[in-house]
Amino acid sequence: MDTLEELGIVTHVHLGHGRAVYHLAESAHLHLVCSRCGSVTELSDDVIAPLAERVSRENGFTLEPRHFALLGTCRPRNEGAAGSDVAHHRD
Repeated sequence: MDTLEELGIVTHVHLGHGRAVYHLAESAHLHLVCSRCGSVTELSDDVIAPLAERVSRENGFTLEPRHFALLGTCRPRNEGAAGSDVAHHRD
């Protein structure tokens, strides 16, 4: 996998504390990972583009947001916090 990554064919992402997950480089995207149930949702890169541009403009720093997942709590987990018992899910 290292060779494929060096050739630019695949990229890897860390979805939490586990091993890296690989994707074709041409289909790069962000990952949202629920820290409560472990669900993974793919998200278009353009969502974080305004932040990446601002960080670059203000700090001269280029983000590499695809390398790590964005952690948070998914909608069913948030709704479940209000008292409903929602089953775990994984996309």
